[in-house]
Amino acid sequence: MGSSTLKVVGVAALAYATGGVGGLTAGQTAMAAAATTAYSEGEKARSEQEHQMQMAAEEQRQARSVSEAEKAQQAAIEQRQQIREERVRRARIIQSATNSGTLVSSGVSGATGSLSTQLGANLGANMGSLMRGGEISAFNQKAADYGLAGQMAGFDAQNMGTLFSLSTSIFASSLAPKANKNTTDTTS
Repeated sequence: MGSSTLKVVGVAALAYATGGVGGLTAGQTAMAAAATTAYSEGEKARSEQEHQMQMAAEEQRQARSVSEAEKAQQAAIEQRQQIREERVRRARIIQSATNSGTLVSSGVSGATGSLSTQLGANLGANMGSLMRGGEISAFNQKAADYGLAGQMAGFDAQNMGTLFSLSTSIFASSLAPKANKNTTDTTS
């Protein structure tokens, strides 16, 4: 229960105990107490909704963590596969050059250098893709966190609006003109 609700409850209790405060009647006091109870229950429900939204956000963070781990594992598998393929190609080039007697030729050096360059480019692209995926995931998580914070701020605004409506309706009813039961209609 928020401090605003406690203040309203205190005023209603004081009004009831003293038979009315500031011109509030027993009926208005009862209305204030009922409205305060309704407000308090609404605040409890909003608090529970807030809690559930925070739990959902935490689950989303955990899902993000698992997703990033899976992407990292896939990237590692792809890296190993590319390194394996580069080694097999290098071995074929070297074996072919050894069989033909051209092991120290510029063609062999160029071919093996090209393999190394291609492997480096592939591994770099792989790492870049993994990093972009992580950044996108982080941005999505931040967006979800900001959305949650916005909803929580909306709840606070709604609470204050409800409290304002409650206070104005109570005091407006105390200012309403009261019907006089002692007057009789003398025109006939």
